[in-house]
Amino acid sequence: MFFANPIALWGLFSLLVPIAIHLFNFRRYRKVHFSNVALLNALQIESKKQSQLRQRMILAMRLLALTALTVAFAQPTLRPKNSHAAQGDTLVSVYIDNSYSMLCSNSEGTLLEVAKQKARQIAEAYNLSDHFQLLSSDLRGSEFRVLSHDEFLLAVDELTYSSRSTLLSTAARRQHDFLSQATEPNRHAYLITDAQRSTFDVPDLPVDRNLHSTLIPLTAEGANNIYIDSLAMTAPYYYPGATITLNVTLRNNSDRAVEKVPLRLFVNHQQRAMASVDMPAWGATTVEMSVVANQAGILNGYVETSDYPITFDDRMYFSIPIQSQLSLLTIGIENPYLRHLFANDSLTQYRFCSTRNTDYGSLPTTDLVILNQAEDLSDGLAKALLNYMEHGGTLLLIPPMPTTPQTMQQMLRQLHAPVPDQWVSTEIRCSNINYQDPLYQSVFSTTHNEDIEMPLLKGHYTLQSHSGSVSQPIITLADGTPYLSRTPYQDGQCYLFCCPLMPDYCNFMQQALFVPTLYNMLLRSHPLQPAYYTFNHTTPIMLSHPITSETIVHLIMDNDDEAVESNDIIPSIRNIGGKSLLTVYDQLTQPGCYHLTSGDTTTEGIAFNYPRTESDMQFYTLRQIKQQLSNSSLDKYYQIIQPTQQSVSQFIRKHSQGIPLWHLFVILTLIALMGEIIFIRIQDHAKHNTSL
Repeated sequence: MFFANPIALWGLFSLLVPIAIHLFNFRRYRKVHFSNVALLNALQIESKKQSQLRQRMILAMRLLALTALTVAFAQPTLRPKNSHAAQGDTLVSVYIDNSYSMLCSNSEGTLLEVAKQKARQIAEAYNLSDHFQLLSSDLRGSEFRVLSHDEFLLAVDELTYSSRSTLLSTAARRQHDFLSQATEPNRHAYLITDAQRSTFDVPDLPVDRNLHSTLIPLTAEGANNIYIDSLAMTAPYYYPGATITLNVTLRNNSDRAVEKVPLRLFVNHQQRAMASVDMPAWGATTVEMSVVANQAGILNGYVETSDYPITFDDRMYFSIPIQSQLSLLTIGIENPYLRHLFANDSLTQYRFCSTRNTDYGSLPTTDLVILNQAEDLSDGLAKALLNYMEHGGTLLLIPPMPTTPQTMQQMLRQLHAPVPDQWVSTEIRCSNINYQDPLYQSVFSTTHNEDIEMPLLKGHYTLQSHSGSVSQPIITLADGTPYLSRTPYQDGQCYLFCCPLMPDYCNFMQQALFVPTLYNMLLRSHPLQPAYYTFNHTTPIMLSHPITSETIVHLIMDNDDEAVESNDIIPSIRNIGGKSLLTVYDQLTQPGCYHLTSGDTTTEGIAFNYPRTESDMQFYTLRQIKQQLSNSSLDKYYQIIQPTQQSVSQFIRKHSQGIPLWHLFVILTLIALMGEIIFIRIQDHAKHNTSL
C-alpha cells in the first residue's frame, strides 16, 4: 500500500485523546447510601460489567473512526507489483500520431479525433498539478517543453493532420530523451498510434529500465485507398516541341479490383489528357500520359485521381525544365566529326579551345566536356576537370597518339578508370553492346545486334585496369577490351574511348551508332532533376542553375486556387564548387509547384508532394502487436491499453497510479461513528431503565 500524503499519518497520535478521556472517566466514582442494598447486589454487579463493555465499545468506535479518518487523509493507494511510482511530482509525455493515415475512421470517428479523446482521458487520470508534454509526428522543437494541465488540453484541441511520417521508434526515442532530462520523480510515456505497418517498427523501440511506456493502438475500419504512387519521366532532357511522356503509377490498397478509375493530367492549370484505369486488388498499374512542350521554360503540372475518404495522395505535382540549349566544350584538338554533329544543332551551344587557353571558370556551366587527343594536359587543367566531375560534370576522354601523357594517366588512376597502355596495330571489330546501359535507353527496339553494323578498329590501346576500378564497359571489342567505357566519379562521370575518333583508327564516325552515342552523352550529361520532391526530403537539392546573386532568394508557390493559401518562403542556399544547394527544412506546408526566384528572375521550378509512406493503409492487429513485443522482449517495458475494454483513465488509475482506497476509509469512519452513536444510545437506555 502506498500513501500519497504520509505526513497525515502523524494524526494517529490523536488516538491518545479518547484513550485518556476514557481512562479518566473510569476513575470517577460517587457514593450512594441506601438503607438496604442486599436485594440489588446481583443487579449492581451485572450492570457494572455491561457498562464497562459499552464504554470499551464506544472507545473502540472512536479509535476506529479517528484511525480511518487519519488514513483517509494520507490517501492510501493499492498499487500493482510492477508499479514504479514514487513520491513527488509527475511528468506525462503523450505522443499522438497525426499523420495522414489517421484520416481513417472506426466506430468512434476519425482516428485522429479518437486519439485526441484518449489524450484527454490521460490528462483526466492525473492531478491538475501534474506536468505534461504533447508530441506529434512533426517533432517540432516547440513541442519539447513542459505544459500545465490546461495548456496540454488546449494543445490537444489545436492538433491537426501533418504531412510528416514518423517512425514509432523515433517518437519513442525523443520521448525518452525528454523524460530522462526531467527532474520529476514520476515519469510516464504514452504512444497513441494506428499501428501502420510502414511506421510501426517495434524491434527498434528504445528501452529504459527506469521508464515504462504505454501503447494505445487504434484500429481502423475500411482502410481502402487508391492513390498515385509515383511519376517518372522517360527522358532526361526536353526541348521545345518535344513530346513529354510521363509514366504514372497508381496503387490499389484494397482487397477488391476496381474499374475505370479516372486519371487526369493538368499542365499550367489546364487539362491536357485523361485516362481510365482498371486496377487489380492489392496491385499497381502504370499509365503513360503525354503532353507536348510548346516553349522553353518551366512546365508545371499535376496528375490527379478521385478517391474517398483518403484524399491527400490523390494528386501528384511535377515540374519539368524545357531547355533551349545545352553547352558542349571541346578541349585539345578539334574533331571535324564532332563539330559537324553539334555545331549546326540549334539545341547545342558548341565551343572549342586548346589546352593552353581553357577558361576554368566556364566549366561548372558546361554540360559536356570533350578532352580530344590532348597531348599537353597540364596539372591545373587535370585538377579542374576532376573538380568539374566531382560536382556532377561529364567528361568524354579521347586518347591521343602515339602515347598517353603521364598527367592524363594519373588523372584516370585517380578516377579509378582504366588507363590506356600499349598500342595494338591490329584490326578488330566491336562485338557487343550493353543495351541496358542508360546511354542506349529507348535507342534499340531489340536486344540482339545481328542487324547492327559494329565499328571496325584499325588499332587500339590496351586498357590497364587496376585494383578498385569501377569502370563499366558499354561497347566491347572481340578480345574483351572495352571500346567505350564509363566510370562514375562522385557526382559526375567519365567516358573513355580506347582509340581516337579519326578515320585512320576506326570507322565509328560513319556508323549509325555514332550519333545516338554522342548525342545521348550530351543529353544525359545535363543534371537530371527529379520531376518532384517530397516533404520528407532531407538532403539538399542541387539546383540546375547556380545562384551567385546577392539578392534574397524566394520559393513561391504557383497557385491559382484562391481557397488555398500560397506559400512564399526564403530557403537556405549554399554554393559549393560552382553548384548551388537548396534546403527548405520544415518551412513547406502545402504541396504544389514552386518557382525559385532571385530578384525579378525565375531560375527554375521545383515540385513538392506529400510522401506516400502513409498511403499504404495496412495496420497491425492487437494480437500481432503483442506478438512483436514478446518476440523483441519489450513486453516488460511497454504495456498496451485496449480502449474497447475500458477507458484510458481507468486503466491508468489501476495500473499506473493504483487503486485509491481513501474513500473506503471515509466509509469506515462513518460506520465507526454510527457504531459509537448506537452504543451511546444503548448506554443511555440502560441508565434510564436502572433509574426506574
